[in-house]
Amino acid sequence: MSNEIQGKKEKGKYTGLLIIIAIVAAFILLLLVVITSIPVYTQYTQGSRASEAQYGIGAIFDAAKMYYKDHNEDAGSIQQLIETEYLKLPEDLSEKWNFSLIGRNPIRQIEATSTDKMKGGAGHVILFDLKTGRFTGYGLPPE
Repeated sequence: MSNEIQGKKEKGKYTGLLIIIAIVAAFILLLLVVITSIPVYTQYTQGSRASEAQYGIGAIFDAAKMYYKDHNEDAGSIQQLIETEYLKLPEDLSEKWNFSLIGRNPIRQIEATSTDKMKGGAGHVILFDLKTGRFTGYGLPPE
């Protein structure tokens, strides 16, 4: 009888050890999942913030095309598009992003640079190349 009790005690000791090993393994697995998901989440949030700038760039592109059609030359600046009422950007967008035209006759690119009011911080740049029709820069997947 004492051998049976002795065997049960040893079994219980190993069961506790197995539970501890399982908890540690689960913790390590959870840690690996969290570490590998951080870059994905960061890319997602940057992409979300970049979509605001892409919207603004799209509006600027449309306004620049209309200006060119009416005047047979490119607008010299975003301000010129606004002053001639070809463009009206939402105020919150203008607070978060500064837009500029690069090149004239023809415009080659439209650039958006984040300000300090954008949650991701200032100095992030998104470019739209009119020739290729592609966006590059902050919050966009690398080519």
